[in-house]
Amino acid sequence: MAIIERRVFHGKVNSADQLVKLMKEGSKIMEAAGVEPSKTRILTDYLSGRTDRVVWEIEVASLT
Repeated sequence: MAIIERRVFHGKVNSADQLVKLMKEGSKIMEAAGVEPSKTRILTDYLSGRTDRVVWEIEVASLT
């Protein structure tokens, strides 16, 4: 059974690109620490109102 961790970030307008860059770096750090997600997704929503919304999903096989 897979476990999905979802984090939602709301940034200032036009900051989604920077958030995506930081999330990609975070994924590399997690891999270096031994966390091996089976899937990683970064979803962006530039039209969510007064902020840019970025969602980071990580799917892992177990919590161990």
